[in-house]
Amino acid sequence: MKKILSLVGLLCMLLFMFYIDSTEGEEHHPSARILDAEETAQETAGSSSDYDSMANTAHEYLLEQTEQKDGWIIETYQEYKIQYDEEGREIDREPTGNFDYLRYQQ
Repeated sequence: MKKILSLVGLLCMLLFMFYIDSTEGEEHHPSARILDAEETAQETAGSSSDYDSMANTAHEYLLEQTEQKDGWIIETYQEYKIQYDEEGREIDREPTGNFDYLRYQQ
């Protein structure tokens, strides 16, 4: 009985090892890592202009309205994407459609 249990345990361990080995795809192959590094370098080099535009962009929540309802004060804030020029002046303000609500008891 002990021999059968030990053989079943060994078989389970071997099956588990084969399963782990088969789930390792091509992404773990060393040449795939080199290709990933090259693609990342190309994406990073091409995105410097995106970074410059992001540096002059801010997302801010601005108070849209305040209302009183059932003993509560409810403030509604909307998120805006605000773009600035190089001198820090606001160029564009665009609503993103994201809202946030704060509720205070009177």
